Amino acid sequence: MKPAVLILDDDHPTLELYTRELSDEYVVFPCSSIPEAIPLLTQEHLAAIVFEPAMENGEGWDFLQKLAEFCIPRHIPIIFCSTQDEHRAEIPPAAGKFLVKPVLPNQLAQTLKQILHQSSPKSKEISA
Repeated sequence: MKPAVLILDDDHPTLELYTRELSDEYVVFPCSSIPEAIPLLTQEHLAAIVFEPAMENGEGWDFLQKLAEFCIPRHIPIIFCSTQDEHRAEIPPAAGKFLVKPVLPNQLAQTLKQILHQSSPKSKEISA
């Protein structure tokens, strides 16, 4: 069974590009709005989230705190892919990884693979 990944980005070409790249290895849930993504957070067993916090005219930054509060206790890593590097300090360190756009699809796939390997129970057993 493939791990599930939610991609939340309101730039449709980016959303399609990331979905195409990741769909061979993951079940991908592409969302272009926050209201579209909220039910998936609770209904799906997500392995990771790819999130552009600069979406929806800055409302993504407001949603960031709620997303982190949901993901961190559940150990769901977030990969932040954003054009707004100056906001990097607003990202809780435990939340995940921050990549500055443009992010190439293969770079995203590699980062996702790395972050999921680090958070998997097997890798924790090995490093313990």
